Amino acid sequence: MKSETEVFVFSSPYWVESYAGTFSNFKHMGLWEYCFDQFRFPHHQFDKMFTGCHYVYSFEFHIIREWLLPAWLLSIQTLVTLALMFSFGAQLLAALTVVRYPLKQVLKYEWLLSAIIFSSVAAAALFLFLAVIVFWTQSSRRDWLMYPNFNHLSWSYYFAGASGVLHAIAAFILYKVNDSLLVLDCVQ
Repeated sequence: MKSETEVFVFSSPYWVESYAGTFSNFKHMGLWEYCFDQFRFPHHQFDKMFTGCHYVYSFEFHIIREWLLPAWLLSIQTLVTLALMFSFGAQLLAALTVVRYPLKQVLKYEWLLSAIIFSSVAAAALFLFLAVIVFWTQSSRRDWLMYPNFNHLSWSYYFAGASGVLHAIAAFILYKVNDSLLVLDCVQ
């Protein structure tokens, strides 16, 4: 469940959305996509209108890419990408541990594998929490999207927070499991 919500967070273009009644040229954005409707960037010297939804690294946005991707948003992209990689890596390692493949290594190092899974899930939770906090503090800056009072945080942002909470709960459970495995290993 935690990884599925993170996939929604990673791929959906609804971190910030403009209010419906404002008739703003900015429609919505995600980590990798922006949507505009007849948007004209005021600091651009040529008469170029941006319309539609495009990948942030597409040729359509190459002129305004520095404005669309400030350093804090690049760091959020990095944090969410790392969280996704750690989460799926932990999920793969947990699946291999559950099916006991390869058997000798899993039986010998089960406590170590559980510790690695815990560390990966805890790191993913930390990265998601950092991304949510940084985005919350920086998304209303006037030098990024014009008229930030016409925009609001949307459902994908809240999914990022929920995914961070789910990762933290999973990390806590894995910590308890790893702690009990370590005690059992010491007893034997």
